[in-house]
Amino acid sequence: MANLHVMTTSNPRSDYAFSWTIENFLYSSKQLFGPPFSPISGFPESFRFECENKLTYCPTNFNNELCFKYCRVFHVRLAHLNAKELQMYVSADITLSNTKMILFCKSCDIMRLRQTKISLIAYRPDKFNEKIFMEGLRDSKLKLEGTLTFSGYELSTSVSVEPLALQQPSGNCAISELVKDFKAMYEDGRCSDVTFTIGDEKLPAHKAILAARSPVFAEMFEHRLHENITNVTIEDIYTNTFKDFLLFLYTGGVGDSTCESLVSLYPVSKKYQVLSLQKFCVLSLSSVLTVDYASDVLLLADMYEDKEC
Repeated sequence: MANLHVMTTSNPRSDYAFSWTIENFLYSSKQLFGPPFSPISGFPESFRFECENKLTYCPTNFNNELCFKYCRVFHVRLAHLNAKELQMYVSADITLSNTKMILFCKSCDIMRLRQTKISLIAYRPDKFNEKIFMEGLRDSKLKLEGTLTFSGYELSTSVSVEPLALQQPSGNCAISELVKDFKAMYEDGRCSDVTFTIGDEKLPAHKAILAARSPVFAEMFEHRLHENITNVTIEDIYTNTFKDFLLFLYTGGVGDSTCESLVSLYPVSKKYQVLSLQKFCVLSLSSVLTVDYASDVLLLADMYEDKEC
């Protein structure tokens, strides 16, 4: 089962380059909204720019007397779209331009994002050349661009880690190693306790393995009268056929699965009652049988009354 680890990075810093083009500014509504964006990779918060451009009736001071007049209100704000309060800071380099010139350029100091909106551009007649600025706003296209720098937040990342487990060898791998070791023991004859003599050739073997694989060998070696047998003479089986037979007892396979070898092995499997070798011969013959050995196979089937052969 995977374990979940949470890694937290405190006080990182992230820069986000932005560009927002407002088409048909003169014919747009009084309040415009830019597309939402997530400026910080791995941070779920979303933001957008909001632009407000309208005439409003506002109080002013004229000759030390309070009076009211129409004035232009122009705001560009950065709005936080998520409901929860953020513990982070933002600074900005902002440029506002139309198709002809730059109207506004400013570097905003670090501001804490405690509320849902912070003001980036706030037009005030006493701070701007009203004629130039208002003439610029009459263009049909405005472009807001620059860089936002976010800081002071915590970024948590969840990482799923699989527990380290010792790799166990697969079953097929273990069986392959076992077959390899048994084949080596058969071929070099180490620790053998019985020898088969076929003509002038002697084949060493191991009673325990032979007894485990063949009921005939088990009875031969476990009987009290025969338990001291160390040499067995074979007179009715060819040397190569008996070698293949011993190899199958050790490894479950033979060296050469030809029609000739399989036809010779089948009677041996019957003699020593090795059922797995009988099935092996039948299945192998069904895939390699040729016309030349068809009569031999039919003869074996009739002789041993084997319907599968």
